[in-house]
Amino acid sequence: MLSAELYDTAGASDLRALLAHNVLLLPSATWTMAYLQRQMNFKPGMISRFMSATVGATVSVACAYKGLSYMSLAWGSIAGSVTSLLVAAYYRPPGLPKLPGFREIPRIATFGGHMSAVTILS
Repeated sequence: MLSAELYDTAGASDLRALLAHNVLLLPSATWTMAYLQRQMNFKPGMISRFMSATVGATVSVACAYKGLSYMSLAWGSIAGSVTSLLVAAYYRPPGLPKLPGFREIPRIATFGGHMSAVTILS
């Protein structure tokens, strides 16, 4: 079932298609910011969140002013994601791999299994 049919509005499909771009934009920024937090470097994360919120709100208000209605928030979300990506790219350390590795997957899975069991039992 299409989202337009579910919500009984023609624009729901356009909104969903636009917001799907966030799925492509955010992982790169998240990977870099997680690495920087692990290194106890919290300044880039603070700058990224502040700039992303500011740009997102500004774009949302500007789009609403121009008459884009409910799509204004989607465009603001995309603008915030792009801003996060740009800030992450600026602060990305030179030696940081482009993609996470799979070498530690068994250790992560073991820890995740233990934590899942504790949560289920509690």
